Amino acid sequence: MNFKKSLISCFILSGSYLSAGHTQTLQEAVQLTLNENPEIQEARAIRMAYEQEIDQAASPYLPTIDVSAGYGLEQANNLVTRDRRQGTQQLGRTESKVRLNQMIFDGFQTPHEVARFTAKTDAQAYTVFGQSEITGLQATQAYINVLRRQALFNLAADNLSLHKGFFEQIKMRTERGIGRVSDLDQATGRLARAESNLQAEQGNLKDAQTSYLRVIGVLPDKLTEVQKPTQAIPASLEEATELALANHPTLKAANADITESLAQHNTASAPFYPKLNFEVNYDNNDDVGGIRGQTEDLTAMVKVNYNLFNGGKDKARRNQTAYEMYQAKNIRDNTYRQVVEAVRLSWVAYKTVGSQLDFFKAHRDSSAKALNAYKQQFNIGQRTLLDLLDSTNEMYLANLAYTDAKYTELTARYRILAGMGRLNKYLGTTLPSEIKPITPEKKQPEMLYTAATETKSTEEPDDNSYQGMQLSETNTASTDPKINNPVIKPLESKQTDLPVSSPVIYESVEGTSTASNDSETILRQHLDGWADAWSKGDIKAYLGYYEPNYTPDATAVDHSAWKKNRVSRISPNKQIQVLLSDIKINKNPAGNAFTTTFHQVYNSKNFHDESKKTIVWKNTNGAWLIHEERSIE
Repeated sequence: MNFKKSLISCFILSGSYLSAGHTQTLQEAVQLTLNENPEIQEARAIRMAYEQEIDQAASPYLPTIDVSAGYGLEQANNLVTRDRRQGTQQLGRTESKVRLNQMIFDGFQTPHEVARFTAKTDAQAYTVFGQSEITGLQATQAYINVLRRQALFNLAADNLSLHKGFFEQIKMRTERGIGRVSDLDQATGRLARAESNLQAEQGNLKDAQTSYLRVIGVLPDKLTEVQKPTQAIPASLEEATELALANHPTLKAANADITESLAQHNTASAPFYPKLNFEVNYDNNDDVGGIRGQTEDLTAMVKVNYNLFNGGKDKARRNQTAYEMYQAKNIRDNTYRQVVEAVRLSWVAYKTVGSQLDFFKAHRDSSAKALNAYKQQFNIGQRTLLDLLDSTNEMYLANLAYTDAKYTELTARYRILAGMGRLNKYLGTTLPSEIKPITPEKKQPEMLYTAATETKSTEEPDDNSYQGMQLSETNTASTDPKINNPVIKPLESKQTDLPVSSPVIYESVEGTSTASNDSETILRQHLDGWADAWSKGDIKAYLGYYEPNYTPDATAVDHSAWKKNRVSRISPNKQIQVLLSDIKINKNPAGNAFTTTFHQVYNSKNFHDESKKTIVWKNTNGAWLIHEERSIE
């Protein structure tokens, strides 16, 4: 009975994904989240409020005009009334006044305040952008997690179906007297365990749906599989980190906070200057001072006001803003470290899990083949029931590990995009207009690929069921680069002026040590020229060191995409410095290739990295060209 109930619940739960309704894509889910997320709406409201402070700060540039009027009784006893022997005089007093004041000089307070609130608004604009990236990533993770849990639930359902078949088979053999009761007990226990696994996965799936509801605001309907970002992912960790440092909204907001604190410090210096104003006053009064009649007064004056001593308040305020400026700088430096850390962690997860996918897949496929063989051997009495059940469980666990790793690697790819501030750009979602800062930005290199322009994967569709274990899947992982501790500032190293040389034509002389020595000399020159071309931003010379159809090691990026990416990353204004040391050259047994291993130091305006690299050079049409390039531990 419990088994039947479980199957019914499986059918109902799985049916929710097959019911009629709109198929929701990842882009649609993220867009819905961005439109409705209260944290983004709050950040937008703050951004719009800050923008109004700019107009408030700029108001002293315009004159102020005040008008006042009044009527009442005045009782006067003064020299004038006593000279007229009127004593105390009581009259109905009427007065009116118009005052115009125009600031001429206020110690630069107004321009500094405008700069301060502009920077404050810019920082909040980047905060809106950053919150959009964070929210977009949360929605993406919730979306992928539902897909993950649905796939794991399906595996558990298939596993239960297999165990049910074994149970029925053993039960029938036992009833006919050709099976042992102990085998039936063993099959019953394994069936109960499979049912328990299904119940656990059902709970995990419901938890994932609940998390989806919390983040996106609606329950998941019919979710489509998520496209894997491949060409949008940089070729190396150093490029991913540099993109993050150039584009991450949180780091931009921290830099804007420094600008704001500097402007505030300048504003605090305003009281040390004199104030210069132009004032026009017009008074028209009746029966004032106990004298009957009308009096008029018109003045137009330039007034100077200079505070000489204010109890030390202004000096203390200036010192306070200096410390706040230092605080903002340290917050920015800490943000720098956090951005680098986030990108590195995402990159490590992406590479680590990606490099394991082939092994998980091989384990999955081999366990499926073993189970098929064990089933046939069990039917002819060459395998025990325990062997068959253990093999079934092995295949189930192998499928769980592969499926979980596949979605973990997919999530890591999107984490990298978010870490670079390019997640929503990749997805093509529409962001709030409040993400735009007041101060124009320097144009940053655009991403080469979005979800709409990404080349579709050539992989066959992956079937996680027990009937589709033999389908192939391409692993896009490559060797993980060496991870160093993040630094705050690029290390300064002396730039060496090395000549940039084009690849040299080499006529090989087989069987002689002289040829080998000549090749090593040429390769050292090539290596120096390659690093120098990269440092100088000479993209034409840099690309000349690679094979005509070169593609990054073990990736799905074609040569054209790789070339466009390198063109966008290498230019003279990048201020790149590449230094090589500990160079080792090894010749392969065939003699048509050399492997150079070296320590590389990479410096740019806002990024520093050190790694160990390997470049494989091949003799192509008489020229030594780069065939393979990778970072190693």
